[in-house]
Amino acid sequence: MKKFDRAKLETYFENHKTRFDLFDKKYPFYQSPSARENVQSGAIIQLYFQGKNNATLFEHSTITAPNKLTAAEAARFLIAFQGFDFGGIKADGSAQTAPLLQSAIALIKGENLFETLLLNLHWYSSDDEEPFNFSYAKDLPAWERDEETQAVERSPNGYVDLLTWQARRIYLQPERNENDEIIVKNTVIMRGYSFPKGFERKGKETMLGFQSGKDKTKGFYTVRFNENKSLWRNSFSLLQNILDDKNRAKTLSWLNELVNEGYLNRTDSLPIEFYGMTHDSQSIAKLGLTQAAF
Repeated sequence: MKKFDRAKLETYFENHKTRFDLFDKKYPFYQSPSARENVQSGAIIQLYFQGKNNATLFEHSTITAPNKLTAAEAARFLIAFQGFDFGGIKADGSAQTAPLLQSAIALIKGENLFETLLLNLHWYSSDDEEPFNFSYAKDLPAWERDEETQAVERSPNGYVDLLTWQARRIYLQPERNENDEIIVKNTVIMRGYSFPKGFERKGKETMLGFQSGKDKTKGFYTVRFNENKSLWRNSFSLLQNILDDKNRAKTLSWLNELVNEGYLNRTDSLPIEFYGMTHDSQSIAKLGLTQAAF
């Protein structure tokens, strides 16, 4: 079975091991260390129930009696939160929604994790301006950046920067429980990077389909789940490119390149799953999953 170069991966992780430490004092993974001064008691509940106004019909954790997370659970919520947090009031003011909320994300499935990762990657080349124009020197993942995330507008420096976009400044406060295990009960969630007005994500987000609205002057918006409409009704936008109207996820066009280069057969059938989350009035309305064959 084909696999990634283990030696290269081990070398990379060894060179950056402190940057992957969830509780490193200087560079805690996917977090903003200066935000520790604003930690709020019980605020960990916001990582999985999106704030203080959630109903307790099925979950009875509250801000005054919060649940607790293991370090592994907190890390997973942390990554998800950077992509799917609601907009609204944070600890330091109002923030835009995180970039993946209200979007149907296309995931091409291989026979194993290795194949799935490769099928969902995209040609990455500064010289070829793929997947869009960027500079290698400036395009760094969040954990390699020395400068801390700020509550400012900016455009991504490249594809890797966009993939690890820090829409929030978050700090997880570790503590020990009665069994001397590290847990997290307190955190803070603050404004992070936001895209400038007029920034066009079409052509940059490779796993999202885009379509234009009735008013063509307002640009494109992501294809998304709707409680009142089956996702397959947007199949043209999800699976085809129609000039100035619909753009499928760039990863699907990348599959066509792999066929042309002989890495895939045109007769192969690959399953695609579309994941997404939509919300209404600060509450999760739907977690979506739709399957298709390509």
